Amino acid sequence: MADVIFIVGAGCSVHAGAPVMSTFLDRARELLAAKEVDDRRQQFETAFEVVSYLQRVHSKARLDHNNIESVFSAVDLARTLRKLPGIPADKIDAALSSLVWLIVRTLEQSIKFDTRGGAFQGTSEYQKLADLVAELRDREPALTTAILTFNYDIAIDLSFAVKGLNFTYGLKDGEQGVPLLKLHGSLNWGRTKGEKRTIAPYDLRHYAQTYRLQHWFKGDDNPQLPSPITKHAVEQLKQQGNDVEDEPVLVPPTWSKGEYHREIANVWSRAARELERARYIFVLGYSLPETDQFFRLLFALGTEGQSILSKIAVFDPKPEPVESRFREMLGHAALERFEVFAQQFGEGLSTIESMLFATAKRRRR
Repeated sequence: MADVIFIVGAGCSVHAGAPVMSTFLDRARELLAAKEVDDRRQQFETAFEVVSYLQRVHSKARLDHNNIESVFSAVDLARTLRKLPGIPADKIDAALSSLVWLIVRTLEQSIKFDTRGGAFQGTSEYQKLADLVAELRDREPALTTAILTFNYDIAIDLSFAVKGLNFTYGLKDGEQGVPLLKLHGSLNWGRTKGEKRTIAPYDLRHYAQTYRLQHWFKGDDNPQLPSPITKHAVEQLKQQGNDVEDEPVLVPPTWSKGEYHREIANVWSRAARELERARYIFVLGYSLPETDQFFRLLFALGTEGQSILSKIAVFDPKPEPVESRFREMLGHAALERFEVFAQQFGEGLSTIESMLFATAKRRRR
């Protein structure tokens, strides 16, 4: 169990080019217009058709059809209800799949990774997180860590793999390494076919060690480039004997997630256990949207225990209304240890490092 928990949201991947939730669909439209996602053009066009139909909801109810999380959640619920404006009931599954592919390809084309010698190297800020996790592990006294993230992209995973930092997704019991708990799935996770479906993750350490870019770039030997991870992951998983679907495992950010419970329940359970013991909780790039009841419930149930919380800190360049949302969620004991910093991801990591290592020095004295 971890002493320190990093809760990582979409804002942490902005440094690598990822769009935030409110600009995600705008970025997807740009990619479609630039013909950078022609391999999934039909799915993009279907997804935008769904968004246009969802605008009709505005006449009787409010729905943020410009926010990818709201749209994803709405279409997922529509699959259960068998009712989606403008879409026949037997086409809703295909509509949801189209939206998944829009998310996948937009992330793949937007996030740029450092490269060296034709190999992907992760991203600068996430490599700093990997260094901090390793430093906390090796210091005296040592602090164990866990990462809880809502992000689908592989920027953390690949950065950890390149740094040689062993990690586990928590999909199976007994796996060793730093818990990297991806609560909403990941681009490198495949879903096996058949009645008893399970999640088969592609090992990004293998990707870091074996994948090489096929083309050499003139003028810049080490360019920043997007990673075609999804297609490659499916190919590798199939070569390893896993009969997986082409579509990766992405779980919509709804509070229920009932249909996905059996497949990903171990990850959520591990997250709750990590929260129970944590002495330090650092929230970075996550604004606690009002619609996210899942995290509120996970936090409430997970943090129940006998451990004493030393610090809970939130890092956001625009702390309002983020601070007020957290204050409404936290109990009185946590509020006494609560602090907000108007800092971006990288700045926040430096502050956390100073905070934790200052604590270690005081203890040695």
